[in-house]
Amino acid sequence: MKYKAIYDVINNSGGTIMTDRSRWQKGILSMEDKVRPLWIILENRRVNLRLWVIHEYGELKITTAQLDLDCNSKEYSDSHKRYKFRKQSEIAERLRKILNGEK
Repeated sequence: MKYKAIYDVINNSGGTIMTDRSRWQKGILSMEDKVRPLWIILENRRVNLRLWVIHEYGELKITTAQLDLDCNSKEYSDSHKRYKFRKQSEIAERLRKILNGEK
C-alpha cells in the first residue's frame, strides 16, 4: 500500500474518515489524480479537530481546524494550522502526535 504509514496512523487514532477521495489506488490516473493522489478529510472529536491529509504537487500536507466552531466563521478560518512534509514517515509521525493531542 502506497500510503500505509498514513492510513495506519489514521486507522489507529480513533478518528473517523469523513471523505477519502484518494486516487492512488486507481489503475489509470488522470492528470488530476497524478497531481493529488492522496486527499483525506477526517475528524477526531477527542482532540476536537477536523484534518485534511493531502499529497498534492509532490508535497505532503496536513491542515487542521477546530470542530466546535461554525465552519462559516472567521474563528474557524483562524483556527486552521498547516504543516508541510517531504517524507511519508514525517507526515505520519506528526499526524500521530496531532491525533494524540500532543503539541
